[in-house]
Amino acid sequence: MIRLAFVITGLQVGGAELVLASLLSRLDRSKFDPLVISLTESGPIGAEISRGGTRVLALGMRRDLISVVSGMRRLVGLLRKEKPQILLTWLYHADLAGLVASRIAGVPRIGWNLHCSRPMAAELRFSTRLLARLLAKLSPLPDFVVTVSKASRIEHEKIGYHPRKWLLIPNGIDTALFQPDAEARQALRANLGIPAAAPVVGLFARYNPIKDHATFLDAARIAHESRPDLHFLLAGQGVDDPGLACLIGKRGLKECVHILGERRDMPRLTAALDIAVSASRSEAFSLAIGEAMACGVPCTVTDVDELPILVAGAGMAVPPGQPDAMAAAWLEILAMPDEARQAMGLLGREKIIADYSLTSMAARYEALFTENAPDSTAADGR
Repeated sequence: MIRLAFVITGLQVGGAELVLASLLSRLDRSKFDPLVISLTESGPIGAEISRGGTRVLALGMRRDLISVVSGMRRLVGLLRKEKPQILLTWLYHADLAGLVASRIAGVPRIGWNLHCSRPMAAELRFSTRLLARLLAKLSPLPDFVVTVSKASRIEHEKIGYHPRKWLLIPNGIDTALFQPDAEARQALRANLGIPAAAPVVGLFARYNPIKDHATFLDAARIAHESRPDLHFLLAGQGVDDPGLACLIGKRGLKECVHILGERRDMPRLTAALDIAVSASRSEAFSLAIGEAMACGVPCTVTDVDELPILVAGAGMAVPPGQPDAMAAAWLEILAMPDEARQAMGLLGREKIIADYSLTSMAARYEALFTENAPDSTAADGR
């Protein structure tokens, strides 16, 4: 079997973290023996991965120097003990830590996995942008670098990334888990006290400037003036922040915006929507939009990176930061005959099944690991 180690910055709920959990759920255990190492905490995704039968170890690193040094020593020790043949890192901090530790521990192969589309986006922390520039200088050192979109590769090349080998593996969606569900639609409305026939628009993303909840809420205010029956859902890490509640109140939307918090029943929530939205100013690959398409839900996205390509024919793209355009797109979709909306949703599901399935993603990673695995005897030093 090929021994794998995945090093990730943390395992709270997020797109990259969920993709890792999905990959591990489909990995052929007769061929691969995986281990997940979180630099910080285990978190809910770590618990989910553990329940699936993969070992998860958390180093508990904090931002102070003593904690980082101690954590790096533990990481090196773990890699020496476990002797993975391939180490794949997820997210920038893990890229750096994994590269350094793998060199010291003598891991035969290392790869990076990029989940950020624009490393210099103004919405990112200065320290994150600085780290990305450092990693650009170090990018020839890993054996390969994986991106989830062509746009992500282009943006990283702009700041100097020049690895020995680029690989494109788009995120995969579990189309058996995310599928149309008429019962979910009615159950959610009944649970939230929304009229059964009311249209519902949802933004499922963590509360972060790059996700641009403010533009979404501005669009909600505009659309609600034309369609008073409209309701809006917000789900994701941090959406219960008081600052977001303040934005909702200032726009007079308290009665029609429902804050659901961080949820683990996303298939049912997603299938209950009439329109799924990404208001992001930058997005390597929107997992939430891909999941909505798999559920047959029409989508409205911002015209950034590869989002328009993802939803082509299955929704509409509008310029980022323009609530008038976003609201107009929602109203246009809702004004379509039922058959036209259903056809749009069906096209989206067919596209995900054909090009972005979880099975396809797992197969590509398995091929990557198989092609890059060194001889197991040499890797063990025997």
